[in-house]
Amino acid sequence: PSIDEVEPSELDELQTVEEANTASAQAAPQVSEPIVVQRPEQRSALSQVPAATETAQTPPLVQETVASGNLRLVFNADSWTEVKDTNEQIHIYRLVKQGAEIIIDGVAPYRILLGNATAVNVFYKGEPFDHTRFHRNNTAYFSIGKS
Repeated sequence: PSIDEVEPSELDELQTVEEANTASAQAAPQVSEPIVVQRPEQRSALSQVPAATETAQTPPLVQETVASGNLRLVFNADSWTEVKDTNEQIHIYRLVKQGAEIIIDGVAPYRILLGNATAVNVFYKGEPFDHTRFHRNNTAYFSIGKS
């Protein structure tokens, strides 16, 4: 739609989304998939467009879920999660959905941020890790493993 067809309330909403996306892009590291904001009327047309594929030359910035590893996270509810290892490799940087189990094979120590800390069970080398002492307003930031 042209600018004349947009309701003033929709324009405010679009500007707010654009400002939020600009702020997020400046603060967050780049991830391998773009975030697309669509209007409801655009969704059906865009859903028919094939997804872009990554080139073989571009390594992923976020490495997630391997068959075995020394860190395991089990999600009982949705939680924003960030995990980096000692080499600054980002293993998780996203909202993880309830029911997910993620196994990470990186180099300890890991730096972990849990946005919904009470919803995540953490296991290191097969043993449960009690992260409750790191909780602040249901958010936890801690390191696990020895260097």
